[in-house]
Amino acid sequence: MLDADATPSRVRRAMPAIIEKAQALYVRRCPDLSEKICPGARVLLARLQRRGIPLALVTGNLTRIGWRKMERCGLKSYFRFGAFAEMARDRAGLARIAIRHARRQGWIGKQGRHYADRRRASDILPPGRIGRGPSPCGRAFPLWRSSSCMIPISLSRLSAVRIKMLL
Repeated sequence: MLDADATPSRVRRAMPAIIEKAQALYVRRCPDLSEKICPGARVLLARLQRRGIPLALVTGNLTRIGWRKMERCGLKSYFRFGAFAEMARDRAGLARIAIRHARRQGWIGKQGRHYADRRRASDILPPGRIGRGPSPCGRAFPLWRSSSCMIPISLSRLSAVRIKMLL
């Protein structure tokens, strides 16, 4: 919108309607995503759920789009809470929201471990390895990271990250 010479104030005023329309369209048109699940993801989520480990979905998707994707791939029931794009300015803000919520619910204490799923190679690999550096979320919080990357990465490239467990 800024490229089309819209003023920042005009963009701010237009965004709520744009977000609502985008969510309404996606919810109606979201395809079946059940075949898009990473191998082993459902088993891992089920194990965590059986052990009583609460999971939160923290994503750059808009709220209704994020939950719809989880519904369409059959994973929504594993997550107790979600923090979504329109709730914060960046992923670090979303992580802050999720951690605050988890503490209020008593799911984690002040010293509790937090896990973040890193989906992009740029979030997993060190800076300079794939173009961009790690996300601000990873720098802002001492998160334990679980990774499921959507592009192939060799084990030798991942070794630079000091992986403790590979599923």
